[in-house]
Order: sequence, then C-alpha cells, then structure tokens
Amino acid sequence: TEILFFLDSITSDEFTKIQKWISKFTSSLSPSEFTQALRVVVVQFSDIVLTNVDYQLNTASDLAEFDLRLAVIRQIAKNTMTGKALSYVAEKTLPRCERFIFWALSSLKIFLLTLLFISLRAESLKTMITFTDGGSRDHIRRDDIKTLQEQFDFMLAVGVGPSARDDELRMLSTKGLSI
Repeated sequence: TEILFFLDSITSDEFTKIQKWISKFTSSLSPSEFTQALRVVVVQFSDIVLTNVDYQLNTASDLAEFDLRLAVIRQIAKNTMTGKALSYVAEKTLPRCERFIFWALSSLKIFLLTLLFISLRAESLKTMITFTDGGSRDHIRRDDIKTLQEQFDFMLAVGVGPSARDDELRMLSTKGLSI
C-alpha cells in the first residue's frame, strides 16, 4: 500500500492542522497489519514540487519516526502552481510499462489502498489526496488530469478555506466530487 498526500502552499495555521490530520489518518490504518510495508509520501507544491517525506511503515516505532519527519516539514508560502505539480506527478511518478511487467509477474496480492510515490507499483490500488486553499495560477493540462484519473483508483480533493475553487477540486477527484 502506498499513500500520497499532495499539499498546496496552504496558510501556516491550516498547514499545521493538515499535518496533524495526516498523522492521525496514517496511524488509523494500522500499518503493522499490512502484509507489506505501508508506504507514505508527502509532496508539497507551490512554484516548486518537493517530496518532503517518503517513508515505509511496518511497526508502531515506524509511525513515531514518520510523525517526527512529518512534524519538521515547513510550509512553502508561494504561488499555487497546480498544473506544474500535476505534470510532475503524471510524468515522473506513475509506473511505466517495464515496471508494470515486473510488478505483474512478481505480485502476489493487490492492496486495498495506495497513493503516490516516486515510482508507484503498477499492481497496487492508487489514491491521491490533495489539499488546496486556492485556484491554480498556471494552466492545468487536461492530458495530465486524464492520465491521473486513469491511473489512480481514488483521487480526493479537499478545499481548505474560502478561496478553494470547487471546479478545480472536482477536477482533482476521480468521481468529480469535492469536499
């Protein structure tokens, strides 16, 4: 299982709340009960795209280490360049055909929940949870959205604050629903 949390350059107060929510959510998944390590990735975007945390969780002590790594992430207070960030995800993180053949041959089980990692496993279910507080300041390519919606089994978009744009939230979710 792999999970990607995709964070916009949200205000400092909201950023801290989201860090706490990610910690609680990850803990609630009980990683020690998975047959393989739970992989959690936190990617932050603004003018740049940063992978802040890429960690495998097997035990309660791994959860404690993950929480420490999550707590030291500092918010990027810049522009919301959602298009650039989505292009990065579509081009750099999704599995390629070679990886699909390897993983299809080596996999024993398809996992219930997966999110974005630098190279996601092709056989896993994929979920991307996006937190954003405003509209993109750059162009979002429809091809990137289509690719992500085809590759991810679940895409959730959470609007943080009154400036979040419902049309973009719907675009960033698999079923066209926003929170």
